[in-house]
Amino acid sequence: MTESITQKRCKKCGGTEFYKGNHCKACSAVYDKNRHALHREKENAQRRKRYAKDPQKALAKNKKWRDEHPGKKHDYDRKYYVNHAEEVYVRSRAYNAKHLEEGRARSKKRYATHREEALAYANNYDATHREEQRLYRAGHRKEARAYRLMREFGITLEKYDNMFTSQHGVCAICGSSPNNENLCVDHNHSTGKIRGLLCRKCNSALGVFENAGTLAKAQVYLAGARE
Repeated sequence: MTESITQKRCKKCGGTEFYKGNHCKACSAVYDKNRHALHREKENAQRRKRYAKDPQKALAKNKKWRDEHPGKKHDYDRKYYVNHAEEVYVRSRAYNAKHLEEGRARSKKRYATHREEALAYANNYDATHREEQRLYRAGHRKEARAYRLMREFGITLEKYDNMFTSQHGVCAICGSSPNNENLCVDHNHSTGKIRGLLCRKCNSALGVFENAGTLAKAQVYLAGARE
């Protein structure tokens, strides 16, 4: 009996690996992957239907599985993210924008509940990954700058460069010419409208004298001080 099992061959590749079915492990994995890809929408619809029927039961089942297989869930999530990084990023941004206030409230509540653990984790991570973070920042300065411009001001790096060129690389107020990374994006704090690029000193001063009336009083004060 043992001899007949070990001599069985895979119907796909002809391998003689020990297995119970008609295909070896590798061929079975490829078959399952192709089958899931072919019927993904149908299977997803069935899952959504089961979830809608009894959400609490589905959530409890998922939580139980995650608790029983923490390592497997982590490996699966990492593998999925590596293969679908762009899709995950777009989906996450859309979800966060739609549930912004809800997400902020949840984050504040979680931080208030686990403040000490969060601080300890952050300090430990910074201490153990300092060199790694330095190397990453050094190699991704352009990407980090583009992300910050879009997040804080809603403009692309290309638009920033166009503004910098149109101002001939100088501050829109005092005319100083630091390198382009040192010119700050000036915007209306009430409307968010971008007004131009300023040096750090002018940007700080304008932030203090955002009100036109206060700025006029400051001009009168300076004029009187010169007399």
